[in-house]
Parts: sequence; structure tokens; C-alpha cells
Amino acid sequence: MRDDRSHLALDEQQLDALWGGVDQRLGRRRRLRRAGVSIAAALSMVAVVWVVGGTRIAGMWRSPVLHLASGADVPVRTDGALVEDLAFSDGSTVHLAPTARLELLENGAHGVGLALRQGTIDVHVQPGGERMWSIETRLATVQVVGTQFRVEHLDHAVHVSVTAGVVIVRGETVPGRVRRLQAGDEILVEEPVAAPVVVPMPHAPAAPRPAAPLRPVAPVVPATPVAPAKPPVTEDPPPTRASLMSRADQARRQGKIAEAVALYGEILTAWPHDPEAGVVAFTRARLQADDPAAAARGFEQALALGLPAALVEEAALQRFEEWRASGDISAARRAALDYLLHQPHGEARQRLRAWLLADK
Repeated sequence: MRDDRSHLALDEQQLDALWGGVDQRLGRRRRLRRAGVSIAAALSMVAVVWVVGGTRIAGMWRSPVLHLASGADVPVRTDGALVEDLAFSDGSTVHLAPTARLELLENGAHGVGLALRQGTIDVHVQPGGERMWSIETRLATVQVVGTQFRVEHLDHAVHVSVTAGVVIVRGETVPGRVRRLQAGDEILVEEPVAAPVVVPMPHAPAAPRPAAPLRPVAPVVPATPVAPAKPPVTEDPPPTRASLMSRADQARRQGKIAEAVALYGEILTAWPHDPEAGVVAFTRARLQADDPAAAARGFEQALALGLPAALVEEAALQRFEEWRASGDISAARRAALDYLLHQPHGEARQRLRAWLLADK
């Protein structure tokens, strides 16, 4: 039989090559594991820097107030004859017509409130911002998160037109009390016309009648005294939704947060199926900064009742932030997964993915 040692030597060479390939693959896996550890450490460092560098307001890390782009405080009153443009630190801008007069009502981590007393302003609110903007006028309130629009304060009306995004216009004289406007839409909110007052015309004095002949008068018999009737007891009519909304909005503008939260809660209890119930729940949740768990439940209620498209992503993100701030990590994980499921292109998707990976 032939001694095939050359064939045996060839198999040994192949075996050496095979084990060399295994060693190379194992080396690559070790390097990948070390790289994974490095990436996790880097993410942890980023989280530390983010925590140390921020300020927690209602479960989020951000500046508690908005400033001008120059770093100065936002002025309480602005006259369009003196200031043409206001540029804010979040990238938003307000252009004032020469006749415009603007007042600052609210400046916090959750919202910015301005009052347009007269004139016209063009507003650009940076999309994806942290705050809801409200423009108050004599006849209507305009609420936005990120859009571009114009508000004109006329003598007997308010005109709102939208260039980009979506705004919500509310007011007693707004058709249906609330109207959603998107790019290209406009609305004219007019002052209600008072009913004419009818003044009776004076009549000419009537001619005097001839006096009747005197007749004997019968003796007067005193009448039996009758106890005076008690006035009927009337109960105050129950408050209407419009009156409660007016009181709640006024309390919010005056900084009476607890009163505003209670009034918004009454509205949601009495009118849970109102078309505006989701916006009411969203506004109420934003005011519950001192109770993250209650705020998170409020944002969940707003999403369940239905919100305009411009507010859905903001409410989903706020729900996650408030659950995380409350310490309920399980609820925060559910909120983060729901955000990623329904907001696949959301502004915060990368941050929430990183949080979920770090929390495993």
C-alpha cells in the first residue's frame, strides 16, 4: 500500500490555516465587545454631562425661562415704534409693525404668553420647541407649539392667518369656540354687535277729562292684616362651560396655578366629550409641574381624548419625561416605546432610544 504522507502533511497545513481563521474571528469578537463597552461608557458620560449641565423643570432638563438671543431678559412691554424685531434664545422671532404694542404675560419652562394690545405682529415659533406659545388678544387666544403666523388687532376684530404649521384659535366669538388653522388658513374674529336700544317716544299730554260728580263715600272697614309673602328662593344657575373656561384662562394668566388646575378639572369632568377636551387636558397637565405623576397622567388623558396633530408629539414626549421624573421607570419605558412606535420621525427618537438601551 502507498504511504500517502504528503496528503497527511497537506491536511495538517489546512488544519493550521483553519485554526488561524478561528483565532482571527475570536479576536474580532473581543474587539467588538471592547468597542461596545466603550460606546456604553461614552453614552453614560453623555448622560452625566446632560444631567449636570441642565436644570430640571417638570421632569425635563432645560432653562426655566426664555431669553432674547442676545442673552438679555425678555422685555415686559415692547413698542413697535421703538423695536422692530424680537429674537429669542430658542430660535423663535416676533416682528412688530410700527403700531404694535406687545406685553409679556408668562415666561416659563412650559409656556410663553404674550398679549397683543394693538397693531400687527408676525410670529415664527421654532418647531420642536419646549414651550407652548400663547398670543392673547381682546377677542381670541392663539396657541401654538411650532409654526409661522400673523395676528392683526383691528378696531372691532382680530385677524389670524397661518403661513406654516398649525395654530389653535379660541374665544367666545370664535365659531364653535375653537378653530384649528393650518398653512394657508385664516380667520376673522369679530366683536359681537350689541342689540339696538329702543327708546320710547314721549306722548302728547292727554286732554283733561271733566270731573265726575261727587258721590257719598262708604265708611272704610279696616282690612285683616295679611303676612307679607316671602320672596321666592332662587338658586344660582350652574356655571356654563364658557364661563369656567374664561375663569380658568384668567387664573392661568394671573399665575394662580392651583385655581386654574382645579377649574380645568371641573371642565373635563362636566364635558368629557367636548371637541376641545384634549386641549384642556393638555393645558392642565402643563401646569402640574410640581407633581410629575399627575402631569404624566394628564398627558395620557390628553392623548386619549384626542389632540391636534401639532400637539401629539409634544404630549407623547412630555408623558415620558414626567413618568421618568416621578421615578416610575416602568411607566417611563412604556411611554418611550409608545413614542418610538407612533413618532418614528420624532425630534427625540435618538435620545429615547439611547435611554432605553442604557436602562437595560
